[in-house]
Amino acid sequence: MALFDNRPRMASVVAITEVEALEIPRDALLRRLDGIDPVIRRLVYVLIWRVRAMADELMGRKQGQSNWGDWRKKESTPIKKTTAK
Repeated sequence: MALFDNRPRMASVVAITEVEALEIPRDALLRRLDGIDPVIRRLVYVLIWRVRAMADELMGRKQGQSNWGDWRKKESTPIKKTTAK
């Protein structure tokens, strides 16, 4: 979601086995979004906003604040990145 709204990431992953991941640069994603129907693009942004609002509310109830950075793990299995163009 951070790729869409340029806010902090809400999640991170920890691999328990070796994994290959695809890195999608924000500018590449935004170029692709420019080509889709404006109604669909707006719908995506509204859904992202709603998910973030619900998650922030949940975090606020559990911890008294929303701080997604605290959820990141310190150790993980190395991830091999492939960049999308």
